[in-house]
Amino acid sequence: SQYLRPLTDTLPDSLIPLAVRPVIAFSLELLARAGIQDVIVSLHSMAGNIEANLGTGRRWGLNLEYSLHRDSLGDGGAIGWARGSLTKPFLVIPGNGLFDLTIDEIFEAHQESHAAITVIKHKQELTGCYIFNPEVVDLIPAREAFDIQSQLIPFAQQAGLQVNCFEHKGYCKSINSFDALQEA
Repeated sequence: SQYLRPLTDTLPDSLIPLAVRPVIAFSLELLARAGIQDVIVSLHSMAGNIEANLGTGRRWGLNLEYSLHRDSLGDGGAIGWARGSLTKPFLVIPGNGLFDLTIDEIFEAHQESHAAITVIKHKQELTGCYIFNPEVVDLIPAREAFDIQSQLIPFAQQAGLQVNCFEHKGYCKSINSFDALQEA
């Protein structure tokens, strides 16, 4: 993140230490507690640092798969890059955030709504967290930069796919500034 320089000149924002652990470790622990075992980590900038730090994911009881792309593809393009591995509804969580999501409750709301996309909001603000059905991935152009909020969601709505919102009432903090890092 450019807002966390000089820290992010040599360290990806997802590896910034918080309570002696990288920020992304909190999300991985959350996924493990929810019983999710298979996790895809999208890598672009400083990919080797992230892969070396997280390894196979075994320490969290996870199976980490890395999706490496040379060019910055944006959050939607990164999903498109991993399309071959996305065969059932999946959760997207930014690696530079702290969340106490109730994943079971969110997946249940997603299924009950019959939506193709569930946008997870916190106090009416976007969290960067989503649940997608696999058919949504077909709307993402291959190997192109693509944004979830400004491109994928409008394309899905134009294609007649339902988009649902889930209001997360728990903790949510994106670590995208020094103030946010201090608050966390």
